[in-house]
Amino acid sequence: MRLTLLFCFFLCVGFNSSAQKFIQLEKTTSLKTKRFYIGETLTFRLNGDKYWYEDVIKDILVDDGLVVFYNRAVKVEDISAIKTYKDAGWSRAWAWRLWVFGGAYAFFNFVALPFDLAVSINALTWQVPSVALIAGLALRLIFKSKKYKIGKKRRLRLMDLEFTKPFIKP
Repeated sequence: MRLTLLFCFFLCVGFNSSAQKFIQLEKTTSLKTKRFYIGETLTFRLNGDKYWYEDVIKDILVDDGLVVFYNRAVKVEDISAIKTYKDAGWSRAWAWRLWVFGGAYAFFNFVALPFDLAVSINALTWQVPSVALIAGLALRLIFKSKKYKIGKKRRLRLMDLEFTKPFIKP
């Protein structure tokens, strides 16, 4: 049953999908790569320019070394930096921990007030949760995006893995 479902999946998907063309960002000392596919939004900076451009990848022309966007076509050699907006996992986790700590601290302080469990309202009642919430927000904002500078350590490659059927004359 699994084999037939797998066969039907590959039959429906076909071999000429648009996910077989992509831009690959490589680091010289690492095997990890980042891939940007057709239809994704790419934020990039051109050589000698201080502005960031954000556009959707429409097509990739490997033979010409061009990335075609909806507004322009850019040579791969002209791209000097790429920015991604996937934040670091550790910053997301620590921000969440700080928010939970601040909320729990405030909640238990205000719940203990009516029962007079040797708790009084003082400066720490509101300062500790607010500092924790602000520190968590600052972590998320500082590590929101990551910039990759293209140069000696990193390079961009245009990849085309399409396997088209050869033309056979009848």
